[in-house]
Amino acid sequence: MSVLLERRTLKSALLPVACLLLLICPARGQSQAMTADLLGVVRDQTAAVLPGATVTATSTETGLVRRSLTDDAGYYRILLLPPGNYEVRGEMPGFATKVIQGVRLTVGQYAQLNIQLDVSPTETEVFVSSNAQIVESEKTVQASTIEQNQIENLPINGRNYLEFILLTPGATDKNTLVNFSAPQTPASGLSFGGQDMRSNYVTIDGADNMDAISGGVRASLSQEAIQEFQITRNSYSAEFGRARGGVVNIVSKSGSNSFHGNAFFYFRNNALDARNTFSQIDNPPFSRYQFGGTVGGPIVRDKTF
Repeated sequence: MSVLLERRTLKSALLPVACLLLLICPARGQSQAMTADLLGVVRDQTAAVLPGATVTATSTETGLVRRSLTDDAGYYRILLLPPGNYEVRGEMPGFATKVIQGVRLTVGQYAQLNIQLDVSPTETEVFVSSNAQIVESEKTVQASTIEQNQIENLPINGRNYLEFILLTPGATDKNTLVNFSAPQTPASGLSFGGQDMRSNYVTIDGADNMDAISGGVRASLSQEAIQEFQITRNSYSAEFGRARGGVVNIVSKSGSNSFHGNAFFYFRNNALDARNTFSQIDNPPFSRYQFGGTVGGPIVRDKTF
């Protein structure tokens, strides 16, 4: 009886741990699916590296703060930053604090931002207000990012934002391929490098958005709710498994410290159409209407949105 009770007690104790691991594992499994990394080297005006300097990245939209100390080689790395606009501060005793504004990070980015600190006998802050030059010297993957400006301004038929993927080199749609898939099961409709349309992998905010049986993409979010997405077409790391073709990581819009939103109404009507030359009737009936909106803002400022 005592052995049985001990086993039950052990199972009860391990259950919360197992649940916690299940929650943690997906987030660690694809660190670049919905975030970016910021890295670089901190040097002085003589180009000597500065170990022990503090680099702080602060989101100008949500107040999120992440810090890193430079190592012996003056190298810093700030991981898992949500895409958005940041203010980056480099500081060290005996040096003027450098504040770099307008640092824009996109999903899946390995953004390298080197910082130079100048010697200063007094506490001084130097602001750099122009957009910082971001490079990705550690990037080996072939990837493209469709950002908010493109999603809002480029014309698209049917408002299926995944069709913006066709702007990526090596991507083709179903109309240019011979599709041997069963017609009754949906596919992604996209091919990368000639791969099958069921060989891709799509995530939304890091969560799997694929039909495990058919390999098709599940119903997605409205275009209005999309912030940006990255298309990885070749040489991606093992963390983005389950694909022979391309990997698409979608990031949805989030709230910030300021209230914002929009409303939209799109329509088509046969009254605005010219007559189809091959139509058997003068003006075939056709109408289509799409309307909706988005709203975002703070619930608890700097904490919940």
